[in-house]
Amino acid sequence: MNISQDYISKLKKWIDLDNSIKKYNKHTTELRKKKNELESFIIEYGTHNNILDSVLKCQNNSVTYNTTIVMGTLNYSLIEECLGDILNDTETIEKIMEHIKRKRDINKKNTIILKNKLLLD
Repeated sequence: MNISQDYISKLKKWIDLDNSIKKYNKHTTELRKKKNELESFIIEYGTHNNILDSVLKCQNNSVTYNTTIVMGTLNYSLIEECLGDILNDTETIEKIMEHIKRKRDINKKNTIILKNKLLLD
């Protein structure tokens, strides 16, 4: 097998970039965890001190509190449960569920998997 130096060079660069991304993602995860802990404290404090409707100025920023409604995931079990609430026919529900599963789009994507264990020299 004859592999070009250009290919090897690009592969090494790809590995370096992948390692950098892992490092930054780990750091970002740690920062996000600290931020979430502070956010929990700030919201709890704001709730107990009745300042959730206030706009606070801090370091040239305006901080406001917001309530967001997030819908739960739409999954097969929920669809089946809801169909069961309306239809009393298990066989029809199973047919509908199979139809939904068959109608889903299937997408393929080629990827590279990096294993941090050297298999060949």
